[in-house]
Amino acid sequence: MAIENILGFPDECLMMVFRHLNMRDQCNFAYTCWRFQCIYQMIHKNHYRHFVWYERTNRWSELEIQSFFKLNGYKMQMLSLTDFRDHNMERLLTEGTEQGKAEHGDQEEGTEAKSQNVIKPSKTIYVAHICGYLKNLRSLILTIDHNSREIIIEICRHMRQLQDLTISIIKHPNYELLALLPNLRNLDIEYFEMESDDKIFKTLSKLRPHTMQTLRIGTELKTKQLRYICQLSNINMLNIYNANSVALEYLLKMKNLTILSLTDSIRLDNIDFMRLLCGLKTLSTLYVSYCQCLSNEFVFFAIKYLEQEMCSLRRLPFCLECHRCGVVADINQYPLVKSALSIIHINFKNKPYD
Repeated sequence: MAIENILGFPDECLMMVFRHLNMRDQCNFAYTCWRFQCIYQMIHKNHYRHFVWYERTNRWSELEIQSFFKLNGYKMQMLSLTDFRDHNMERLLTEGTEQGKAEHGDQEEGTEAKSQNVIKPSKTIYVAHICGYLKNLRSLILTIDHNSREIIIEICRHMRQLQDLTISIIKHPNYELLALLPNLRNLDIEYFEMESDDKIFKTLSKLRPHTMQTLRIGTELKTKQLRYICQLSNINMLNIYNANSVALEYLLKMKNLTILSLTDSIRLDNIDFMRLLCGLKTLSTLYVSYCQCLSNEFVFFAIKYLEQEMCSLRRLPFCLECHRCGVVADINQYPLVKSALSIIHINFKNKPYD
């Protein structure tokens, strides 16, 4: 029997055709008819569960982007999105347009108008519109510069299953709305404006004091923010930037901390770290960066203290990782440290200070 059109081909043949298309053309093909959409789902049944979206969208239309996430968003569990490549493409195209102006003089107005029709903005302008297709998302990584407020609103409206959120936005939005996410466990905010009146930690401490487990803030916080953070009783992993003696007092109230990272802690000394070790009975891993005052003295104290510690909930060996600290590089060769490998491990990410 003769095949009258492409719909007459068996599924195996149509799947072979699909596999020769790029991602965008596959989506366009899928929306041609119901049969092609079924073929698309057969091919990508187990795809896009963990999707890293670095592809430039300068040539994607808004309809094509929405179509892709309408087809695949419901099965996505992790999405990583950055507009870095989009900005690079815009810069290159802009430079090309400006160079053309210098070379061709009066012909530029038409060329610029034409190029503006070709150049598409960063993909971040589309993110708010696709959040409705990501209702089953568990983990989200955002590295964006634009429309952050609108995007956060849509995230809170639709991504009710979200558990892990990493967000890097240069312009500080209002993070307080993130407290509305009922299942949020792990939060990583690269840039938090110190002078902002953002009430996210205050709201979290009131609405969900027992939900958060991991918190990383890449910039310095005010004392009042730390006061609310220490009320998040189930935090077991925390990163603090530029900690001081006041921050130390709040850290000592967080009795469930098992992993603590202190970045650029130049205002802390050995005594402060000794207090942390003694006060946090569950602390088993300590990362310290750029702290010249942390020296061998703390290591020797930690060995003696951990040997004598009784009824501790701490998991041994205690792990100390140093980056640009005052602990000497060959400390692992000291007899006292070599004999205590079951108690403490010391690692160096880079050479310590001389």
